[in-house]
Amino acid sequence: DYLDQSIKSDEELTERLGLMTLAHIGFAPAGKGKRAELVALDGQSPASEAYKALRTNLLFSTIDHELKTIVLTSAAPGEGKSRTASNLAIALAHAGQRTLLIDADFRRPSLHRIFGRIRNVGLSNLTVQDADEREAITAVEEVPNLWLMTSGPIPPNPSELLGSGRMKELIAQMLSHFTHVIFDTPPINAVTDAVILAASADGTIVVVEQGRTTFPTLRHAKQMLDRVGGHTLGVVMNKVRASGGSSYSYAYGYGNYGSKSNQGTTTVRSADPSAFQPRITHRERLARIALRLFWRLRSDLDRS
Repeated sequence: DYLDQSIKSDEELTERLGLMTLAHIGFAPAGKGKRAELVALDGQSPASEAYKALRTNLLFSTIDHELKTIVLTSAAPGEGKSRTASNLAIALAHAGQRTLLIDADFRRPSLHRIFGRIRNVGLSNLTVQDADEREAITAVEEVPNLWLMTSGPIPPNPSELLGSGRMKELIAQMLSHFTHVIFDTPPINAVTDAVILAASADGTIVVVEQGRTTFPTLRHAKQMLDRVGGHTLGVVMNKVRASGGSSYSYAYGYGNYGSKSNQGTTTVRSADPSAFQPRITHRERLARIALRLFWRLRSDLDRS
């Protein structure tokens, strides 16, 4: 459909916007119960494997570029940025990386809900020096190497706080204690908060929803990041739906991979579409290689 401007494939992202897809996250209905959105806690689930792939692609695509501060955002609301930030943080922590996850979405904070915490003390308190780090940062008991900082009380001036000198001091302090600091921020096209943090971050990941996010919307978000010199690492394609229902065929020798199964082609029927992992295309492989070469060249130029 010519009038349909929604994003559906990696090839379109590369050809039209020059963006690389870092990972595909399968569609899964909203779960119930405490911490239902933290799918990466189950290290063997298909959804967890998707976030491990994101972690791997992220680290390898920036092999010559230090990646300590990472901004997670989206072009528009409801595309899954907070869930992606949370599960990426878990995946990094599982790899032994000391990771701090910060809720910098002062407009609609959600990490306290996702992790089952209260947000009486958090980032907003630290920016106005109303609390110290020991009060604002808490360990996530189920995940060694992961710490959480909630948003704290919602301030009246979010953009000003995020762009303040005090915020820069806080980030520098955090980097002395953690390998990675991940910021969950508001959608780019809604407010300027994400762009403010992206201007000084090592990299920004934009979460898009397959079939919903449009090219004009994402193009505008990318332009805003480019204007402030933000390093857009790539896109996470979220809520990817399997085509042809919930039956997936795995090629010979890979049926029920990781479990005891018969050899030969195996059809796995699953009620959970998150089990779907799209095949990496040749073009996507080339895009990943190109991105690694870009960062290597940039690093060489910075040294010269």
